[in-house]
Formats: sequence, C-alpha cells, structure tokens
Amino acid sequence: MKNVDLKDVIILRSQIQHEIDHSLRLHHELESPRRWDKLSLVLSGSLLALSIVIMLFWSSIPLLWIIVTFVLYSFNYLIFFLPISRHPGEKKVEKSVKRSKKDIGGPLRYLLKKKRKFALEIGATMFLVGMVPLALGFFLLFGTGLAFTIYYGVLQDVYPIELTVGLIFQILIIMAYFVLVTIVSPQSQGFTKIARSFKYRILTAHSKGRPAYIWAIAVSGIIIVVISLIGIGAILLPGRTLDSIIEFFRSNGSIPILLFLVILASQFFIMRSFQSRRSRKMALALIEQEVQELRSECLAPLDLLIEDARSKNLDQVDGASYEAVLYSYYPLAIYDVVETNIFEHSPVYLVVPKIDLLLDEEVLRYVGMPRDMDGNLILPSA
Repeated sequence: MKNVDLKDVIILRSQIQHEIDHSLRLHHELESPRRWDKLSLVLSGSLLALSIVIMLFWSSIPLLWIIVTFVLYSFNYLIFFLPISRHPGEKKVEKSVKRSKKDIGGPLRYLLKKKRKFALEIGATMFLVGMVPLALGFFLLFGTGLAFTIYYGVLQDVYPIELTVGLIFQILIIMAYFVLVTIVSPQSQGFTKIARSFKYRILTAHSKGRPAYIWAIAVSGIIIVVISLIGIGAILLPGRTLDSIIEFFRSNGSIPILLFLVILASQFFIMRSFQSRRSRKMALALIEQEVQELRSECLAPLDLLIEDARSKNLDQVDGASYEAVLYSYYPLAIYDVVETNIFEHSPVYLVVPKIDLLLDEEVLRYVGMPRDMDGNLILPSA
C-alpha cells in the first residue's frame, strides 16, 4: 500500500470535522423545545379518549375505526410524497453537478454487482427506519381496535365469530410486526448485527460437533421463518381483512363516508403526532451515535497519524492506516437525516442515503465491508 500525502490526511480530517459540526448543529436544533409538541400530544390523547367513549356506545364505530387504521397503515408512505411535504436541507453555495446517464450507470452497476448486500441494507434501512417512529402510534390505534373487537365480538357477541377471529389474528400479527421492528432497531443496523450474530453462532456450533451445528441451524431457521411470516402477514393480510369488514358493512347497510373521513382525520393526527415525537428521538440518538463513532473511529486515528508524521518531520503517512479510516468513515457519512413536514408543521425525520456519495464509485469501495462478532471491520489484506 502506497503512502499518502500528509495534506490529504489533513483535508480528510477537516471534512470529518465539518461533518461532526453539521451533525451537532442539527442535534441542537432538534433538541430545542418545539412549540406544538405538548399541545399536539394533549390533542392526540383527547381525540383518542373521545373516540373510545363514542365506541363504547356504538358497536359499528369500532369496525369503521379498524378500516381507517388499516387504510392508514397500508398507505402511510404515500404521505411523504404529498406536495405539501418538504425536505429542507442546508443551502449549498455551489451548484450541484449534473450527472449524465453514463456517470450514474457506472456506480449503479458497481453497487448492484459488487455491493449487492449493501444495496439491500440501504433499501431495508430506508423502509424499516420509516416504520420505527410509526410503531407507538399504530400500536395505540390497532390496540384500541383490538380491545373493542374482543369486547363486541367475544364478550357481547355482536360481530360474527369468523370476522372477530380474523380481525384479532390480523391485528396481533401487525402489532407483533411493529414490536419486532422496534426490537431489531434497523436505524442502528440491527438486521446486519442479527445476521452477523446468527452467522457466528453457527460457525461456533460447527466447531463443537455435528449435533450442536444441526441444533444451531435449526434454531436460526425457526427464528428466520417466524420473522418472515410475521413480516409477510403484516404486509399481505390487511387486504383480505378489509374485504371481510366491508362485506359486513354491506350486509348491514353502508359505510358512512362523512364519519369515515372524520375518523381518518383524527387517526392521522394521532399517528402523525406520535410519529413526529418518536422520529425526533430516533434522529437525536442516531446523530449522537454517528458523532461518537466519527470521533473515535475516524478523528482519533487521523490525529495519531498527523501527530506521528509531524513528530518525525514526514510529509507522508502509512496508506493502509489512512484507508482503514476511510472504511470507517464512508459507511457513516453515506446516510443522512432529512425532515419532512406539512406546511412547516408536524416534522418527521427520515434516514436516507446521500445520493452524491451513493453514486460515487470511489466511495462505494469503502462501504459494505464485513465485520467480526464484536463489530470490528474485516479489512481486505494488502
């Protein structure tokens, strides 16, 4: 590995320090008290309490509540693409460089061919991180529907038993899905850590003999199957459940559209209120983790290289040590926290990849590297 000029090391250190400073500014902004936070929480609690009281007196309202919850759950991602949502970012002094199809094609081919696991990780991270802030809000909405389904379907015998059982099963699957997503913690690369844990458990068991190896594979397989079934059920089953509820309404009259819209607006407000608060907490935790890792895994090693070179009056540093920092830096730098809001209110924070880095083939060389059981990078041999 060739040595690297000391000037390049200093430039990289400055770049990382700028990244840290930007993250700390964003952290300070998110940490500041929000004007509508407490008010929206009070209004959400009041709406939920009022809805529960109303559903205690009208047995048809809980089914309408569940329909709206399923609709909101199935199409919640469309909210991010509404024209009223904005993605504010830092104002850039320089104009962004337009990339041609040829410029984009190379990095994309490299990403999909050489870094397929990393591409899948990015896709899973974007999708599942968006689900984490939704968990508490939907848990309350679905939990309310579940309680009234049991009350009217099992205790009062108002709903048909087939519909009741189907609703209970479907709601429990979705609630289990949100619990699973929260436990896995995809915002901190939870799936990657779990996959790595399974891999090393199997390898460790293999060294202990055939019975231990077979047992480790069986247990891992069962866990993966259960997780997969919960995920598939949470995605595919709502459509069939909705059909059953709608058929029940058709046989007993019709769906009151105005009441449907009122419940939809109420649930959206409740869901968005909790989503906003939870996503802000998640963003703060992510920023704190990123800053800590940038300081310990990037700045500290660079400072040692610079200090060592200056003490020996050298204008170059060891290339392998420099590249080791790049392997730590780019997987952190490639993700960004962005805000979406509705008319500058109800902000929600998402984790997305930085497109300029994602389409840089040089950057892609340093991402998606394997790690050992302790999370340390396994770097390619020189």
